[in-house]
Amino acid sequence: MTQTATKPQTETEKLFALDKPSLENLSYALRHPETWPKGFSWYFGHCNQCAMGLAHRLWSGPIHSFVSGREAVSVMAREFAMPYEAAESIFMKQTGKRRFFGFVPRTYNGITPEMVADQIDAYIAKAR
Repeated sequence: MTQTATKPQTETEKLFALDKPSLENLSYALRHPETWPKGFSWYFGHCNQCAMGLAHRLWSGPIHSFVSGREAVSVMAREFAMPYEAAESIFMKQTGKRRFFGFVPRTYNGITPEMVADQIDAYIAKAR
């Protein structure tokens, strides 16, 4: 039996695949605000408005609502079958002297969805 090469998905195919929770789909959604649910606005400093909030809004069945940051990270780690520490480094707001993407943020306004998508993509590449 021969293997066939999988062709890359088109933009439209990726949009239709967003109904399934995956890190790849979350990264794609973060880079494409047109895929965000109505009323979702980005702010990294709040769990309901960051990548975790977007994941919940996109996939509210598997990714249930959460109360605190640590609980949210735990939900993300379980849902995406990744170590808690990896999920924390991608999704958890970093405070104090902890570094995020190589800098210490004074506010979270400068952390963009694309920056988080880059961290997700780096994790995916490393995990393979």
